[in-house]
Amino acid sequence: MLGDQPANLRKAHRLGFAVPPLDFGALTEESLLEALNLALNDPSYRETARRLSGIYLDQQSKPLDRGVYWVEKCFGSKAPPASSKALSEDKKKKKKQ
Repeated sequence: MLGDQPANLRKAHRLGFAVPPLDFGALTEESLLEALNLALNDPSYRETARRLSGIYLDQQSKPLDRGVYWVEKCFGSKAPPASSKALSEDKKKKKKQ
């Protein structure tokens, strides 16, 4: 596992929708089978995942609709573009050329 995956797995376990992290250095067929059986047969994992999914999906608008709104707001109107120091410096360089 790379990057933030171990931290995400530990958080998922703390929240109750993942089995305890496995030690990949000491992973055996038995320990993997035990973890799979726990995840598949313990209803608390499914119940917790459903509860958290409901919380996540309970939004006023869909993420795609929000994305479209912001793209149109920033690029589809005559509003001034978002300012940043990098953009300002780039504009200064272009004016000098």
